[in-house]
Amino acid sequence: MGLTAAVTKTFKTAAPTNSTFTIAPSATAFLAAPAAAIALTATLKDQFGAARANQTVTITTSGRNNPVAATAISDASGKVTFTTADASTSTTALTDTVTFSATNATPSSVTINYANTAVGTVTVTGGNTT
Repeated sequence: MGLTAAVTKTFKTAAPTNSTFTIAPSATAFLAAPAAAIALTATLKDQFGAARANQTVTITTSGRNNPVAATAISDASGKVTFTTADASTSTTALTDTVTFSATNATPSSVTINYANTAVGTVTVTGGNTT
């Protein structure tokens, strides 16, 4: 049996497309107290479920706290963390929408609904404790 000439094969990784964000906390909308600071973590993964590291992620906030934009770079796990702080004193504009977006990714948003008053007193009652 004779040997054949060497053949070189080149493989190319598919470009990341249809990437998606997963945001934690995982609710698409939640209630927050006025003046609260809300920490959000978004994880960016490609169509194969692999983390997309070193990606520029644009984070936009619109609504109650005026339009704000920031950028962050995803870490080795594809994660970026963003904290939004409620600075508004409005009693009528009560909603913020925070959106995470990146190149070749479907944007994902979370809605923060702020209560228009803070709790003054909480009374907890229960059964007999004697």
